[in-house]
Amino acid sequence: MSIFKKLFKKSSDSESSQNKDAGRSKYMPEEKLPLDERFIHNFTSQGGRFLYSLDESEVQANFEDVLVEHDFFETNVLCTDLNLRNRFNGFNLRFSDLHEDCSFFLTTCEYIISDNGGNFIFF
Repeated sequence: MSIFKKLFKKSSDSESSQNKDAGRSKYMPEEKLPLDERFIHNFTSQGGRFLYSLDESEVQANFEDVLVEHDFFETNVLCTDLNLRNRFNGFNLRFSDLHEDCSFFLTTCEYIISDNGGNFIFF
C-alpha cells in the first residue's frame, strides 16, 4: 500500500469518526425516548406484557389465558364497572365492589407511569 493511500485512509477514517462525534457532544444530556416508548420499555422489562385482540373472541381467549396463568378462577375480583362484569361473567369469578380479599382488579382505566413502567390505580 502506498504512503498516500495510508494517509488518505487514515484521514478519511478519522474524519468519519469526528463527524460522528461532532453531531453529539459528550457533555450533552442523554436523549430521552418519547413517553410511550419509555413506558413500553420499562413495562416489558419488568415482566409486563401487551395482549392484542382483533375481536371479542380474542379478548375472551386472552382473558381466559391470563386467568389460567395466574390461577384466578373462582376468586374474588374487584370490579366496579357493570359493562366489564357483563362482558366477563362466564369465567366463574365473584365480582366485588370492595377491595378486601380480591385477587385482582379489573378496570377500564388506569394511568401509566412512563418513568418506571408502572400503573397507577386509585380507589
